Amino acid sequence: MIYWVFGKVLPPKFRGHAETIASAITKATSAKAAADAQLRDAETKLANLQKEVAELRAFAERESAAEVERLRIATQSDAQKIAAAAKAEIEAAERAARLELKALAATLAVDGAETLLAKQLTPQAQESLISGFVKSLEGRPN
Repeated sequence: MIYWVFGKVLPPKFRGHAETIASAITKATSAKAAADAQLRDAETKLANLQKEVAELRAFAERESAAEVERLRIATQSDAQKIAAAAKAEIEAAERAARLELKALAATLAVDGAETLLAKQLTPQAQESLISGFVKSLEGRPN
């Protein structure tokens, strides 16, 4: 009877266990292959990520340098505009001061001439001027 158990019952059980083990090995092999594929994919992505990070850093540095240059040019342009505006304002103030100085000089000249004329134009001198003017009119025809 032991032979019969060993001969009839155990071989199908062993086959069943062998098939289960073979199935588990196949599944483990496919899972290992999938894990290896994921590992390779992750390594590729990591390598690409490092490359992308390097490219992003280079791009950021270029953009930063370009922004610095743009700001430098804008600042220089603003400084030139301010200098031009200051120069124009100084020239306008200078013109206004010259005009004011000319007006003051003219006023002083008129005041000085008036004072001088008042000193020199005595009543006798006035009478002499008027009589000379009248005589010059008498000799003219209408």
